[in-house]
Amino acid sequence: MSYSRVNQNAEKIAASIINSIGVSEPTDNQVFNWFVQNFDYRFEINAIDLTNQDVSGMIHGNGPKGSFKILVEKSEPYERQRFSIYHELGHLLQGKEVMYGLFDGDVNNKKEEERFCNRFAAALLMPESSFRSHWKTGSPNDLIKRYSIAEHYGVSVEAVNNRARDLDLA
Repeated sequence: MSYSRVNQNAEKIAASIINSIGVSEPTDNQVFNWFVQNFDYRFEINAIDLTNQDVSGMIHGNGPKGSFKILVEKSEPYERQRFSIYHELGHLLQGKEVMYGLFDGDVNNKKEEERFCNRFAAALLMPESSFRSHWKTGSPNDLIKRYSIAEHYGVSVEAVNNRARDLDLA
């Protein structure tokens, strides 16, 4: 599967979740409640030292079925931790590919899986239509615009830069 198709799938799934929640910019609580309501998933999130793991986050089962522990690198800024949490939620959705048709790529291809999770996190944290609106109406000063958008969505400027590039805005 091409990255283009992986990206389209991630965007489509994030948009479907946002539409299901019924708001243009869902809060973290609304997103987690969506997972509870639709899959009966429960989460525990902990910031720990993951430097020896060479990852920013990871997810694994935590006791009873449907209970998960999301671990994020404690030394990273809150905005990066938040992106990592949403990335890990993308991994959970890939586990539902057969039952719900949520992921139609090669789940054994690690590059495509990681690409999907990154794009999914970006699309859920910074919904396309809302992001485009903020981009269009933001400051004419490019740097101020990017920092303002990052603050609005609670993400890093790097995430804003990547999202703008992915949406062909920059």
